[in-house]
Formats: sequence, C-alpha cells, structure tokens
Amino acid sequence: MLKKFALPFVCVLMVFVSSAQESQTHFDGKAWWDYVKVLAADNMEGRETGSPGLRKAEAFVVDQLKKNGLQSAGTDGFYQPIKFISRQIVEKDSSVALECSFRIG
Repeated sequence: MLKKFALPFVCVLMVFVSSAQESQTHFDGKAWWDYVKVLAADNMEGRETGSPGLRKAEAFVVDQLKKNGLQSAGTDGFYQPIKFISRQIVEKDSSVALECSFRIG
C-alpha cells in the first residue's frame, strides 16, 4: 500500500530552521510554539494515517513551507510516496507472558 505524505514534524522543523537562518542569534520560541499549537489543536482531529486530520496537518505544513520560500524535493511536490507494511494480531491465537526474576540481598 502506497500513501503520500508530507512529513509534518520534519517539515515544521525545516520551516523553523529556515526562519532561524534569518536571525542566527535569536530563537523565536513563540513562532515555534504557534506551529505546535496549530498541529496539536483538537480541530486537526488526530493524525491517524490517511485521516482527514493528517491531511489538514499536511496542508498546513506545506503552506508554511511555501510561505517561507522553500522548494519541494518530493516526487509529488512536497509529498513523498511511502510504502507501509501492516500486520494484524489474531488475538484468539496469541498470548503474552511476563516473567521476572530478581535477587534480594
């Protein structure tokens, strides 16, 4: 299964780095926190793979990258196809055990 993503965390970091290059001596914690608040907001609806919330976060990040003058390098603009391999546990056929051993003294 191939999905296309913008990588929000990496991209926001790139936006920060781009902005930071303008003023090497000043860390703008407020601007960074503003990005975090947008991406962590309830209206982003979580970031489950393929979810509307993830697509909203991707669109926000791509918009920020463009506003900061960055050029895309993905195969589809700022997006890159990624192959996901998933596994599903059959609970009725599975078990787990935790064994601990320790010495006192």
